[in-house]
Amino acid sequence: MKKKLLKNLGLKLLSIVTAIVVWFVVVMTQNPKDTKTFYDIPVKLVNVELLENEGKIYEVLDRTDQVRVTVEMPRNRMSELSREDIVAEADISKLTEINTVPISCYVMNTNLNISDISCNRDAVRLSVEDEMRKWVNVQYKLIGEVEEGYVVDKAVNSVTRIQVTGPKSAVERISSAVAEVDVTKATSDVSVNVEPQFYDAEGNPVQLANVSKSEENIHVEVKILATKEVPLEAGFIGVPAEGYLLTGQMTVDPPTVIVAGALGTLMGVNKITIPQEDVDITGAEGDYTTSVNIRKYLSDNVKLIEGSSGKVNITVGIAPRVERTLTVPERSISIRSLPEGLEAEPEVSQEQGVSGHKLTIMGLEEAVSAVSQAEVQGVIDVAAWMEEEEISELVPGSYRLPVSFELPEGVTIKEELFIRLKIMEVEEE
Repeated sequence: MKKKLLKNLGLKLLSIVTAIVVWFVVVMTQNPKDTKTFYDIPVKLVNVELLENEGKIYEVLDRTDQVRVTVEMPRNRMSELSREDIVAEADISKLTEINTVPISCYVMNTNLNISDISCNRDAVRLSVEDEMRKWVNVQYKLIGEVEEGYVVDKAVNSVTRIQVTGPKSAVERISSAVAEVDVTKATSDVSVNVEPQFYDAEGNPVQLANVSKSEENIHVEVKILATKEVPLEAGFIGVPAEGYLLTGQMTVDPPTVIVAGALGTLMGVNKITIPQEDVDITGAEGDYTTSVNIRKYLSDNVKLIEGSSGKVNITVGIAPRVERTLTVPERSISIRSLPEGLEAEPEVSQEQGVSGHKLTIMGLEEAVSAVSQAEVQGVIDVAAWMEEEEISELVPGSYRLPVSFELPEGVTIKEELFIRLKIMEVEEE
């Protein structure tokens, strides 16, 4: 067997080489064809201005403007073909009644000896509608809460209306445009550019890819102010009507308000004072109530927080004056500061009788009714009377002196009580 294999070895090798050469020559002369496939080739729509001129707008459906292209050509030229050589077009002038546009594919380089070219689909499917333009109001919407102790003063957007353009069925759904601004934990002014979001009449978001807008972004400025709770202080002028007294009660409702301003400005604001002239109780018969707007009392660059009316109700307590007549017995009146060497005794008048002295007290019902007649004590201060009357030396005789009483706060005497005293020299025993 070995001899057979090695016999004429040279001729055998020559035959193999000759076969290879012949095969190569055949390949080079015949050049068999092969195919090459390109994926996701975009289909170019031409003459789209024909739709625009008719006031129409289109949308490609189901990505039918992407095709797979297969090219048949000589194998030895295959490396010269690139993706950029492939062209897929759809001419809008050939739009059918069912809104499809035929696709044509070709290779730009005509020297590549292309045998065949085909696409995996024959038409682009479109949705064609009337074009609609609409002006939509732009509002701002704040998201989140500012830092505690701060408040949003106001927000201003650079554009209040934008124009949207697109298919009628889509544009008709749009009711408003909203620029959303996140103010979470903000302690200073916020300035941002945001893309407006569309909403329908029910407030539901509308996602419309084919709708263009005149403004891509809306600039929104949000002013942030610090806040502070401060008390209200009020007074009054005037006196009530005859027969009425102040109860001593005065209320301010609400007693405090929250103001807003720059942090440095608020440091100097500790209270808000309502001028006395704004609360005039002159001639009031019963509780006096008035309402004032405190906005005019705020200092510059300070304002009430949003939602506060600024209305404050002030009430001054006023009630009728009542009278009560007491009988003060003689024993409840004492004499003091009598000059040395003198003594005194009351002269009982016929009007006084034996029951005692009549004393009328006045004041508010609660205070007057609380006075105990048995505890009322009167004092005749002789020295004080002499000083007031400018008497340097008191000689025996009959004198009419005032009686002073210590009464609870808010209770007064209607008419001062006078008692006639008989002043005598002390008799020596």
